[in-house]
Amino acid sequence: SEGVPGADIYRRLCAQYAESVLSRRSVYEWIEKFKESRRSVSHEEGARRPSTSMADDNIERSCEMIQSNRRVTV
Repeated sequence: SEGVPGADIYRRLCAQYAESVLSRRSVYEWIEKFKESRRSVSHEEGARRPSTSMADDNIERSCEMIQSNRRVTV
């Protein structure tokens, strides 16, 4: 038994999350990941690019931008 078809999973997610739902493609990608023995949706250590939002130089540049123009929104 393969379990619940992808179309049904996507339909249920749409009913639950409306406009905040994952794309159909993302749903099918996650289905494939779980078929390949993935057990969790939490972030895998070392996966993808490292976060740069907390890098010191980016924080400094953001502060400078806000100081130079107080109408900038974050």
